[in-house]
Amino acid sequence: MSEQGKQVAKVAAMIAGGVVLGAGLELLFAPKSGVQTRRDLICYAKKA
Repeated sequence: MSEQGKQVAKVAAMIAGGVVLGAGLELLFAPKSGVQTRRDLICYAKKA
């Protein structure tokens, strides 16, 4: 793999890690209860 390809892979991994970390923090600090949040996520997933 070329040096440029390695840099692209590194940036993509950092972005994916940031997305996962952000989603986790969002769930931790959500204003709704866990039960209601899970219900909302299931409803959203069914619509999608």
